[in-house]
Amino acid sequence: MELFTLCKSEQWQEILEKLSQKSKLVMSLTDPGGKIFLTSSGVRNPLCTEIRNKPEALKFICSQTNTAMTQMVSRTKEPVVETCEGGMLRVAVPVLFEGEILGQITGCGVLDNPDEIDAFYLSKQTGLEESVINEMIKDIEICLEETVASFSNEILDELQKIG
Repeated sequence: MELFTLCKSEQWQEILEKLSQKSKLVMSLTDPGGKIFLTSSGVRNPLCTEIRNKPEALKFICSQTNTAMTQMVSRTKEPVVETCEGGMLRVAVPVLFEGEILGQITGCGVLDNPDEIDAFYLSKQTGLEESVINEMIKDIEICLEETVASFSNEILDELQKIG
């Protein structure tokens, strides 16, 4: 079974949009290894946008977290909520069919605690001034880790409706 056998692309996109609107996270559908197939149309916060626009920053911030979380989801077959290298929350929920991981639904881009963002580190990774990063932090949605973890269970419930 494959992701797009389980649901058509349009159905997955509808699921991602619904989840993104509810959570304020940018949601993606990935393969089991974390490669993105589809992404919701939600707008990323300015800091995430800057990180994703710089290949080296993307590699050291997003990719490292993606790799670690993909391994955790593969091992546990359970949702995982972690803080990314950039200091923001990220969720990964396995898409399962008969115990086999077909892919993941991931979401990212909110803050549990603005003090967890290391502006100096991000400045070195992105080339942006620390003051610019500190201003961007002010525009990031605050959402407690417990809320994101609870939301991951809602994602699982949504997935059970299609599986």
